[in-house]
Amino acid sequence: MFIIEFNYSLNLLFIIFFLSYKLLLNKRQTTMMLFSIVVLFAVLYFFGDFFSISFGLAFMFLLIFTYFYLFTKKWLLSAILLITVYTLNGFVWFLTFDFSRLFWTEPPLVLAVINLLLTMLFAFILRQLLKKFNFYAMFDHLVKKYYLFSFILITGLFIVNSIHFFYPWPTTFGNLYSSLIIFLYSTNGIIFTAFFIRSELSQEKLNHLASQSDYYNIQSENLHDFKHDYNNILLSLALHIKKNENEEALRLIKDQTRYFNDNIFDQNETALLKIGVPPVQGLLKLYTDKLTQESVPYSLVVPDTINYVGIDLIDFIRSFTILLDNAFEASKSAPNPFIEIKLVHSDGNLVVTVENQIDPNVSIDTDKITKKSFTTKPNHKGRGLGILFKIMDRYDYTEASIQVDKTTFIAGFHIYSL
Repeated sequence: MFIIEFNYSLNLLFIIFFLSYKLLLNKRQTTMMLFSIVVLFAVLYFFGDFFSISFGLAFMFLLIFTYFYLFTKKWLLSAILLITVYTLNGFVWFLTFDFSRLFWTEPPLVLAVINLLLTMLFAFILRQLLKKFNFYAMFDHLVKKYYLFSFILITGLFIVNSIHFFYPWPTTFGNLYSSLIIFLYSTNGIIFTAFFIRSELSQEKLNHLASQSDYYNIQSENLHDFKHDYNNILLSLALHIKKNENEEALRLIKDQTRYFNDNIFDQNETALLKIGVPPVQGLLKLYTDKLTQESVPYSLVVPDTINYVGIDLIDFIRSFTILLDNAFEASKSAPNPFIEIKLVHSDGNLVVTVENQIDPNVSIDTDKITKKSFTTKPNHKGRGLGILFKIMDRYDYTEASIQVDKTTFIAGFHIYSL
């Protein structure tokens, strides 16, 4: 009995490792999750007299789902991962131990080795498929949380497993049938969810293309109107100059310059509206208002709509704030201050860069400014860009970078598609 329980536990750990490590979770997160599961298995084994099987099953479901959610922040993905883990484990169990009951009352030890090897093989194959089809990236584009859908999937998994474990199946074929029911429920749940997500993403993509089409139509109309107005402005300016009406010509130029500046601000506002993550949008709004009040010229570039950030939101806000604060502080000493904030989303990747002008007389040591606790702020407030690199090091799919030339400083981070 111990061999079977140990085998089941070890298989579960192998499957979670193959499905998660460097595909979804980093080394620290994977280690923490696997260690907690080992501890729970040990508690359930040594104190099994105090816990029912239903309690152990429910607690294991809850632990695995909770860890997946804490690390991914995605309800539906966590539910699908939980189902996938138990489906794969149950499928191999079905092929080995369940079928062995047709031939042996007690399965031989070699069957446990075969079970373990098959689990590792199937888990490795599934890992390669997940990488090839970039399965996890689909969930990054979902905006809704799908609480109810996730709850229904997990509840159904618990129910079919409970029936399998607690119902006194009188025959071996009855037990095999109940295992088959679990497998069919799980696989159908995964397939249905995959089609559901693809349908949602297709609809979101259509909506995005429609909004882009409207945007470009408006831009085209504006360009046509501007062309017409621009010809009239040039004609008016030429007439003023021809008549030596210099005051009128200067007034016309000032009026059009003011209009141009207002238009640039409108473009920044349009870019701000493309940020579909409210905390990030709020941060940028506060920051751009601050730049406007301090009369620091800036440009906000957001080519496409951004509805997710790809890492923990608090880490993203903290990293982005460091970039913005760094650029604002540097602009105070720059002879010609200008800040460009750029967020580019393409093929699941998100690149965030903040470029600012610097004093050409001040040399910047790129190695030093990324060291821990280093700061250029007065009174040593904050810890500068070092904390940005530290945050990015927490993830296996992120990278921070800085570039410096004589008059420009560019800092940013890249969140790669999983």
